[in-house]
Amino acid sequence: MLQESEVPEGWVSLTIQDVCDINPPKPKKGDIPDDASVTFVPMPAVDAEHGEISSPEIRPFSEVRSGFTAFRDGDVIMAKITPCMENGKAAVAGGLVSGLGFGSTEFFVLRSNGSILPQYLFHHIRQVSFRELAESNMTGSVGQKRVPKEFIANAAIPLPPLAEQHRVVTAIEALFARLDATNAHLERVPGILKQFRQAVLAAACGGRLTEDWRKETSEVQSASYLVEQCIRERNLATALKKVNARQSERNDSKRPASFRRVGPKSSYKQLPDTWEICYFEDIAASGKHAIKAGPFGSSLIKKDYVQEGYKIYGQEQVIRDDPEYGDYYINEEKYQSLKTCKISSGDILISLVGTIGKVLILPDSCKPGIINPRLVKISLNLFISRDYIKLYLESPVAKRKMYNTSHGGTMEILNLKTIKELPIPLPPLPEQHEIVRRVDALFALADKIEAEVAAARAKTETMRQSILAQAFSGRLVPTEAELARQEGREYEPASVLLERICSEMKEKKGRRGVQSTLV
Repeated sequence: MLQESEVPEGWVSLTIQDVCDINPPKPKKGDIPDDASVTFVPMPAVDAEHGEISSPEIRPFSEVRSGFTAFRDGDVIMAKITPCMENGKAAVAGGLVSGLGFGSTEFFVLRSNGSILPQYLFHHIRQVSFRELAESNMTGSVGQKRVPKEFIANAAIPLPPLAEQHRVVTAIEALFARLDATNAHLERVPGILKQFRQAVLAAACGGRLTEDWRKETSEVQSASYLVEQCIRERNLATALKKVNARQSERNDSKRPASFRRVGPKSSYKQLPDTWEICYFEDIAASGKHAIKAGPFGSSLIKKDYVQEGYKIYGQEQVIRDDPEYGDYYINEEKYQSLKTCKISSGDILISLVGTIGKVLILPDSCKPGIINPRLVKISLNLFISRDYIKLYLESPVAKRKMYNTSHGGTMEILNLKTIKELPIPLPPLPEQHEIVRRVDALFALADKIEAEVAAARAKTETMRQSILAQAFSGRLVPTEAELARQEGREYEPASVLLERICSEMKEKKGRRGVQSTLV
């Protein structure tokens, strides 16, 4: 407990049990009708962030009078079990139906004896320093630790005169309201930045982001030439695999360098003249497994997993954007049986189930392995920027097309056909690189703003705790002693307030005793 010399003039240092009844008795059966409505407050109904009761239930008194903790308007309720206590689940009860509330047995109820304002007590126990001290005194097993009643009873609390308590609470709540308003503005920023990123991607994949670049850059070959070059290269690779040159020539002549087109470009919001619409089959690398979904579920089951070997790439790596994550492997024999699903550095992986359309580009350092049934992998021709294709797949246009063609009941599901039928707006290769550079720069700016917002939000919480520290040390508002001297009047110190309340309580107890004797 604080020494008297450590508290401001007119204050007194004491314990919570000096100013509160802790877990006072419940109403007795017959005090109120069994069918009377009362407020029921389960633990989830206490908002830890704002320190208030939200979404309480209404129940008849007969349902809750046994097996629950009782409280009334003006009581402070505080969670005693981990992690609710550490999270700050506490509130001043108010607006209770019939003036009564019942809730979890994991609540402490603190009822003022009149010497302390409930709001003053509430802000005191919401301090991080108080919660950390309470946490260090918890008892019980892991996951079921609780703050003992003895800790709450003997926890120190500095008590100012009653008038000063009112000013302290008013000042705290006014300053907190300003911090809440600031946080409300800050909370809007991530949503705004998300919209900004989507707008950037839409502009990037529609040609608007690099409109000035095209005006300043001349003699850029059309993307249609780029696509035809990709197809020629794949046809040549296919022809070279034939046994004799004559057969190769015949195949090559039967498969001219052409690609499937998607109607007029005007249907794609007037793409630039140098852009082209293509499909993954047009720009894939050579080989019939350049676009491949993972093996059927029965081809890869849990018993196939080993501790080391060839890595299995799944949605967890794609969603986390971390190819190193995970430790599922298969042996050489299983790998050879599924090698049509093998990955290579530079491959694009796309998630097909649940969180659909997430994209990961495998780095040069990726471990050899295969994809699982929830992914599709695409090996692109070297003439195509993988980073640009990733931006397109993450753009609103591609996302919308994927969701419009997905299916499933409890979760969204894409299939290989959907991926193959995605029309891709493709710019010339130099413009692809310029788009990636510009998007990276704009996203880096957004990331910086996001980090600054997160730091600002953390600072508001630090300021909140600083305000509380000042409040309970007498530095937030002028003390009652200072004001009394300035105004040339007397005031009631906290010690006198306590003596007066104790005296009044003894008188009431005495009167009840006399009435009981007379009866």
